[in-house]
Amino acid sequence: MNIVDVARKYLGVKFQHQGRTDRGLDCLGLVVRAATDCGIVCNDRTDYSHRLDKDTLLNGILQHCV
Repeated sequence: MNIVDVARKYLGVKFQHQGRTDRGLDCLGLVVRAATDCGIVCNDRTDYSHRLDKDTLLNGILQHCV
């Protein structure tokens, strides 16, 4: 299963801070949902705030990327 193809099914889902559902996703939420849909176990995190903190969010995303 191609994770990019799986992630595409979320096109059109609205942005929601710390969203992890079909009703709303954020950047890390998209990564977590697509990986989970592919059977990849993820250590999710939601300890980031609305305030821009690119390092925390980026580190969360990179934790799941190769």
